[in-house]
This record gives sequence, C-alpha cells and structure tokens, in this order.
Amino acid sequence: MWRRIFSLMVVLSFLGFVSVAAAQFPRKPKPPTTEKEKEKEEESSGTTASSTSASTLKEVTWADNGITFQVPDNWEELMLERDMLSFMLSGTAEAVGLDVTISRFGGDFPAEASLDANRESCQRDKEAGRMASCEDYAIGDVQGVLTLEAEKEDPEDHRRLTWIGFQNKGGVNQITIGLAAYSKPFPKHEEALRQVLATFKIETE
Repeated sequence: MWRRIFSLMVVLSFLGFVSVAAAQFPRKPKPPTTEKEKEKEEESSGTTASSTSASTLKEVTWADNGITFQVPDNWEELMLERDMLSFMLSGTAEAVGLDVTISRFGGDFPAEASLDANRESCQRDKEAGRMASCEDYAIGDVQGVLTLEAEKEDPEDHRRLTWIGFQNKGGVNQITIGLAAYSKPFPKHEEALRQVLATFKIETE
C-alpha cells in the first residue's frame, strides 16, 4: 500500500514541478534559422555562457521554512510565498531559473521509504533514457535524491536538475528544488545551476 502511495507521490511531485516550471518559464519564439542570426540574438540578449556565473551572489532567506540559499545578482525574484518560490535569470530567452516547493506531511510520514521510491523511479527513467543521472545528495543533515533529465529532442523543452529531500520541521516537509533551462543551452548553464544548489542550507529540528 505505502509503495503504491509513494509511487503516486513521485509522479504528482514531478507533474507539479512541471506545471510550475511551465507557468514560470513560458516558451519563447523560435530562434532565427541562420547561425549568424542566432549568435547575434544571443549577444544582444545576454545569453552567453557567463550569464549565470556572476562573481557576486545575493543571499535569499526563506525564514518561515528555515531555508537559505544564494543566487547570482542577475537572477530576479518572481515569487516568494509560504510553500513556493521562484527566481529567473534576467535578460535571456533561455528560461534559466529556480523553483522550490514544499509539501507538508505529519510527523509519522515515512520519509526514507519515500526516498527509496524516488530512487527506484529515477533508475527506471534512466534505463529508459529519460534521465541522465540519479544520485544521493545531502544538503547538510537532510538526505535527498538528485536527478538530471536527459537531453530533450525539442531544444526548447525544459531540462531539469531536481533535488527532493525531507526536512523535519513542524512535521515532515518534502522539499523539491528544481533548476532548469531550455534543453539546448542547458549545458552552458549547468555549472551555475549546481553552484546555486550547493548554497542551500536547510534547518531541521
């Protein structure tokens, strides 16, 4: 019974993040057809490889949830609410950004079993070619699973680096951190996305 519930939760969590990302990062018009025009557009819009590697970072405090992290100075806050926040790199057409959601459960929620279900789901997706990697990744004392989607066929489909973990604070809270960009430019932004993830700190009781 629990395993079926966990599998359903994994699917719902993923679908929820997809819908949030789709709302925050709407599709942009197709780029020009010639390479020269593409390069010109990227230069004018600031979508270069250095656009997410700002030398200075700004601190973000999600005080009610005991979470802090840093983003580059050129990332703009789109939303900061009790259970959801989002930031997006400004001045680009490559949909580079961050979404974090919190799902709150009771204190008896079996977090370890749920993480196992996430691991198993990711491994199945990796074998099917939908995931590029699955790994255990801890943020401080909070254990979690980090997944990276495989490159998409459509260059303007979102490719995501997603971390799911469980915080003990007023119950058990599932925290989902999603960092994304369009599939084609994702590789040039991946280092900066991982840098943002590495700055996260999560309080526990």
